[in-house]
Amino acid sequence: SSPVNVPPTRREARRHGDVQIAAAVEQVDIVDDFEEDAEVQKSMYTEDVGAWLRSLDGGSLVQYEAALDSMYDCVSQIKTLYRHRIADFFCDTGVEDPDHRLAFATAIKRLG
Repeated sequence: SSPVNVPPTRREARRHGDVQIAAAVEQVDIVDDFEEDAEVQKSMYTEDVGAWLRSLDGGSLVQYEAALDSMYDCVSQIKTLYRHRIADFFCDTGVEDPDHRLAFATAIKRLG
């Protein structure tokens, strides 16, 4: 028996009249798109406080890593607690430098 030739794209599968192959190819495309979207989101947003700090303002905020790691479990917690109360974040964490305050305020607002 000769090997089965599976068309590589949905269009080619439809052209060959094989609806099952077309549906399977479409499912693979959807999974691939989902995985790519997840990777993009992951690279844009991390739950790890240290990684988040290193990604901000050229890494100038890493000096706060030990304090923030001891105070917060994840970036989502910071977002939930302070997105509408930035001044409280500065008070609770002891951030006094105006440049650092601006960087944190911008970053927390970007979290959503």
